[in-house]
Formats: sequence, C-alpha cells, structure tokens
Amino acid sequence: MTDSTASSLLLPASVVVSYTTSGKAPEAFTKFASSARDSYLFGHTASKSVLSAESITADQIVLYKSFDEPFLSLPGDLYKGLTAEKLGLWVKENAVPTLGEISPENFGTYAQAGKPIAYVFVDPNESNEALLKSLEPLAKTHKSELSWVFIDGIKFVDHAKSLNVDVASWPRFVVQDLTLQAKYPLKTSVTAANVKSFVEEYLAGDVAPDVKSAKVKEVQDESVWDLATDEYEQVVWEDGKDKDVFVEFFAPWCGHCKKLKPIWDTLGDKYADVPSVLIAKFDATENDVPPFEPFKIQGFPTLKFRPAGSDEWVDYSGDRSLESLVEFLEENAASDLTVKNVSKRATAETVVEKGTEAADTIVDKAGEAYDAAVEKGEEVVEAVKSTGEQVVRQVREEL
Repeated sequence: MTDSTASSLLLPASVVVSYTTSGKAPEAFTKFASSARDSYLFGHTASKSVLSAESITADQIVLYKSFDEPFLSLPGDLYKGLTAEKLGLWVKENAVPTLGEISPENFGTYAQAGKPIAYVFVDPNESNEALLKSLEPLAKTHKSELSWVFIDGIKFVDHAKSLNVDVASWPRFVVQDLTLQAKYPLKTSVTAANVKSFVEEYLAGDVAPDVKSAKVKEVQDESVWDLATDEYEQVVWEDGKDKDVFVEFFAPWCGHCKKLKPIWDTLGDKYADVPSVLIAKFDATENDVPPFEPFKIQGFPTLKFRPAGSDEWVDYSGDRSLESLVEFLEENAASDLTVKNVSKRATAETVVEKGTEAADTIVDKAGEAYDAAVEKGEEVVEAVKSTGEQVVRQVREEL
C-alpha cells in the first residue's frame, strides 16, 4: 500500500486491507491472504497518514468493493480471536453483491461462498428492474444464509432446466444447494411476497427438494438395469446392498456414451447370471441423482462402482474397453462371482431337451404298442383261420 487512500483505487476486484497502528498484520490475515490471493487483492499498512485519511484509530480489517456499500469493516467481535477461517467466511459472504448477476465467469465465487444460491431467472428483453428492486430487502435480510443472484433465463435456459425450473415463461425463482445437490424451485409466480414466503419456509426446513425422475420401468427386459430416481434407493441401497453395483451415468446426446452403449450392454450380458452383480445405467438428463448421494455428475459418461456391503463409491477412470471394465469389476468385487443363476436360455434349452426325450419315449412306446398289436392281430387271424378250416372239414364229413 502507498500513502494514497485505499478507497480512491479503481477496484478491479474486492480488496481486503489490514490496518494496524503499529507492527505487522495479524497472523490470521496473512494466512488467509496466502490461501486466497487468486480470488482477492490484499494489502496491509501501518502508515499514520493512511490511517488518518481513512479515519482509522485502531487495528482494523476493511473490505473494499465496487458494488453495494463501497467498504465494510470487520466487526470488532470477529477481530478479537480472529482466525483465517473466520476471516475467510466473512470475506466470501460480503465480496459478492446483495443481488448481482451470475455468469460462468463469476459462478466460482458464489460456489466458494458455501451457501445455497437463490436464482431469479429473467428475460433480458423485458424490464426486470422493479422486480429485482423489490427483492433487495429480502436478499439483505437473508444474505448470511443465501447468495442472491439474477441470471439470463434465455441464454442459460439449459441451466434452468437442470434446476427443474419451468421454462415456459419468465421470471422464475429457484434455490440450489450445491452441497446437498438439491433444487427447490418456486412453483408459483415470482413476486416479492411469494418469494418471501417460500424462502422463509425453505429456511425453516419445510420445503422438500424437487427431484426429477423418469418413469420406472415395470419390466426390466435387458441385462443392464435401466435405473430411475424413484427406484434408486430401493434398487441400489436396499435390494442391492449385498451386490457389486456398477452404474453408468449418461446423457443420450453424449457421443462417448453412444460409443460405450454396446460395450456396457455386453458387460451386462456377461454378468446377467451372477445374482450378486448389478450392472445399471442412469439417464442423468431425465433423472436427478438423489440428494443423499455424496457425489455429483460433472461429465458424461461417469462410471461408478460400489462393492457389495460397502457404503463407498469407487470412480472408474480406466479406458472403456470391455476387457478393462471386466478386469476392474473383478478386482474390486466383494461378492462371490462364481455363484450363478440358471439362465433363462439354459432353462429353455433344458425344457426343449427334456421335451425331446419325452417325445422320443412316447414314440418308442407307441411303436412297441403298435408292434404288439400287430402281432396279436396276426395271432387272432391265424386262430380264426384255423378254426374256420376245422368247421369246414367237420361240415364236409357230416355230409
């Protein structure tokens, strides 16, 4: 820092300044500055002229910013016993606007804040100033609990869809909890009153997350289980608790997923007769990963394996050849892969074989019966013929 006042700087980012009446900056400040130098600008000064210009008479940490109020001083109760963690939380909470526009460029800042994000999706072609102005008091009231943002609903419509927002019209409001991977869309119109009621219910824990699920298939007619969110817990964690579970999280439009499909189907066929193995697929565009799972899908395809009896998922990061997938599964499996069910095909072949044997037996018995009947018939004919000859001789003798 120079002797010119920090408040006169043209701020390209949030600036955190430690003012001390003597000596070095607090250790907590130095530690946090070292870890967050890529996100914020930091400075320290003990210059009497600077302290005088800023009307500072005691040690203090000030956050300067180019939005909302131009600067904010760290509360005295936080300064006492200050830690790098406490300072970091305070800076992250206050280094974003009360209700600012979010974009791919600054999304990371909001994500790092560690708070759920309250989105207002708007149509940039419409006038939204009055709506956003009406929401500012609510955003200030709950700033410590939520990061409030507005976003271009037209440009980022796919993001709106991923948050289960109805994109038929704008504006729309939704809360996203990145930690829980949960989404809470407001189903009614976006007004200050409706948002206020919704947010208060959400913060009280009275709003359930909105979880999207494809229709559960009544019949699983393939060797790969077509998994839907509504059955996920039952299939994977209840019925599948003692199974080795291998799941492909995919998107139908994904080229890599299309290439993997025949290989994944073959993998399913290979273990179709092993009751302790579940090979499944999960369309992540039609289903939400349940909030209780500790992971989120970053790209497609994502392959995850959970050994039988385990609560931990293992990421598959090898090549996607059948040989590599089989090798990985068999190296990580916790169940007995040698125990097999009798497959439907084997059962059908057995039925046919038994049926053929039965048919052959019937034919043989029928043949034997026919031969016996023919033999008996010949004996009867001979007997009749002999008797007839005797009768004829007897008649002739009597004549």
